[in-house]
Amino acid sequence: MNKGSIPTQERLNNFFNEEVNNYLENTRLNNNPEVTLKSVGHTILWACALDESYKKQYSNYESLRKSDQKSEIVAGIRYARNRAIHQFTQLLYITEGAEFPALFPIPFFEIRWKEVADLPVPDKGHENKNLEEFYIKHLENKPVRHAFEDLKGYFERIESTYKCST
Repeated sequence: MNKGSIPTQERLNNFFNEEVNNYLENTRLNNNPEVTLKSVGHTILWACALDESYKKQYSNYESLRKSDQKSEIVAGIRYARNRAIHQFTQLLYITEGAEFPALFPIPFFEIRWKEVADLPVPDKGHENKNLEEFYIKHLENKPVRHAFEDLKGYFERIESTYKCST
């Protein structure tokens, strides 16, 4: 590794956290829902990349993931991504108004996860009924920001666990 370079896992954590923070603090409050949708898509992709990286790098990650209830949100996100890997905007819909709890400033729309029945047909090879229950339980019809807040906490715990063990 080059002197001063950032390890891949840390880089992925940084990318994911930047996207979550950007969504929660900036683009969620943007008056243009298209800008917000783009931010959501980036965050979904980085969350899946981070999860896959931990899975490849640490043999005990699967058991650690199962011990954290918020990991079910990761499973729901993976299901959503698998259902629409190339058409992520079809996972979401925009509603007027905000849902409480709300922090000020409040946008005049909320981006939510669609119902499973309204999702596009999954790309070939990306079907997974096992993950569907987690999507329904943690994401379906809920604001995206709640899932992102939970994902951020989950990955912070995972990152902390692996930093402490090295």
